[in-house]
Amino acid sequence: MCGTPEYIAPEIISGKGHGKAVDLWSIGVLIFEMLTGVVPYPDEKGDIYKIYNKIINGRLHFPEEAKLSSNTIALVSALLVVKPEDRLGGQGDYSDIKAHAWFRHTDFRWDLLSHAALKPPHLPDVSSICHLRKITYANAPTKLLLMPPSTWDPII
Repeated sequence: MCGTPEYIAPEIISGKGHGKAVDLWSIGVLIFEMLTGVVPYPDEKGDIYKIYNKIINGRLHFPEEAKLSSNTIALVSALLVVKPEDRLGGQGDYSDIKAHAWFRHTDFRWDLLSHAALKPPHLPDVSSICHLRKITYANAPTKLLLMPPSTWDPII
């Protein structure tokens, strides 16, 4: 298996095969982590087998201190359903995600997203290596931080 253990979908862990629903699981984990500061199924010691067990068998718990809205909890809970066919968007057309209450009161432009034309609300200035030095990474070797931008990524 390859990937960040906390983001791996249950169907990959159990070896049952997978489809696009694994990405929906990962989006659910990402939203959870961005809004709470922790992953939904952590292990204090980073034991991947305990993490996998929690993903497959664990109950989703939202930290009270995060003060999440009911729409947020509903969205993340629906994305982190163990059975991929029952997961929000798991039927394949994603209309249920687009219609979810979490997006209802926003001006989110799905059409722009699907054409890779969605403009980010903030673009940090990273035009030189000096700007990247403001970013701190725990335990990252200095050599890694000073590497030039990759040329293999077609977006660059």
